[in-house]
Amino acid sequence: MRAVALLLAGVPFTGFAQSPATLYAEARALADTNTAEAIQRLEDIVQRWPKFAEAHLSLGRIYLAPGFRNREEAIEHLRRAMDLRPDSLEPYRLLAALPPSNFLSRSARRMRELLQKSTDPDDLAAFPVLWSIEFRSTPPSRHSTVRDRVKEDVARLNAKGPRPPPAVLYALSEARRILGTAETPGTGWRQTLKPLPPFRLPDLSGRVWTPDDFKGKVALINVWATWCGPCRVELPHIQRLHEKVKNRTDLLVLTLNVDGHPGRVDSYLKEGGYTFPVIPAGDYALEAAPVFVVPQTWIVDGSGMIREQSVGFAKADENWVDEILRRMEQWK
Repeated sequence: MRAVALLLAGVPFTGFAQSPATLYAEARALADTNTAEAIQRLEDIVQRWPKFAEAHLSLGRIYLAPGFRNREEAIEHLRRAMDLRPDSLEPYRLLAALPPSNFLSRSARRMRELLQKSTDPDDLAAFPVLWSIEFRSTPPSRHSTVRDRVKEDVARLNAKGPRPPPAVLYALSEARRILGTAETPGTGWRQTLKPLPPFRLPDLSGRVWTPDDFKGKVALINVWATWCGPCRVELPHIQRLHEKVKNRTDLLVLTLNVDGHPGRVDSYLKEGGYTFPVIPAGDYALEAAPVFVVPQTWIVDGSGMIREQSVGFAKADENWVDEILRRMEQWK
C-alpha cells in the first residue's frame, strides 16, 4: 500500500529496503569477477552498517590480495571484525599475510587465548596459523621460545587420544614439519612458484640490492643466523659455491642474515673467512617466509620468482656445490 501511495503522489518507488546480508551476498558474488565493484559495495555496507562483521572480514581479505594490497586498510577492517566477533578465529586466519607489527603481536596473543579455550575440534586446525604468526611477530633471536610453545601445544594435541580428529592430525603434521626443519637435518628441495617480495636493502659493505640485480640471473639466497647450529655447518658450502660463481654474469649467491647485532655478524664472517654478500634482513626474511626457520635457501630465477626452496640443512658431500649449480642452471 505504501508503494501505491508513493506512486499516486508522484514519488518514484525504488524497491523495498535490502538487508545488509542481501547486499553482502551480492558484493561477495562480485569479488572474483569485479573486485573493484565488490570493494565499493562492501565499503558502502560498512558505512551504513558499521557493525556488520562479515563485510569487514571480506574487506580485510581483499586488501591483503595481490593487486588490491592495502595493509593499513586490511588491518583496520580485521581489527573491526575481531572486535565485533570476539570469539571467532576467522579474522586471525588471515594474519599470516601481514608483516611483523605490534598489531600482529597482540593478535597472536589473543588468538592463542581463543584456541586454548575453544571446544570445537575443527578450530585446532588453526594452530599452524598461530605458530606462523608467532614466528613472524617474534625477533629471530627469540624463536627458541616459540618452538618451546609449539612443543607444549603438541603435547596438548597428543592428549586428544589415539584417534584424534582430522584437524588435530593436520596441526600435528605441521608441528612436526616446523620442529623438524628448525632443529634437525634438512627436508630436501621442493619446487614452488611465488614471487620474491620487493625490497631495497643494503648489504654489510654498503651496496644496495634491489630486484633489478636478479634480472637475467639465477640467484641462490640463503637465510642464516650466527646462533643457528645447522647454519654453521652449511655456510662453508655456501662460501665454496660463492667462490665458484662470483665471476659469472648468469649466477649469483646472496645471503640474508637475521641477527639483530651487525657487529656480531662482522666478527663471525671474519672468523669464518666468509666473503659472500650479506644483507641484514630479519624483517624482510620474516615477510618472505610464511613459516620462518633457519637455515633456509631459495633459488630465484631471472624474473624474481622463487622456483625451489629448501628448509634446514642435511649433511653435504663433496658433490654439494655441483648439485646446487645444476639446480640453479636449470632455471636459466
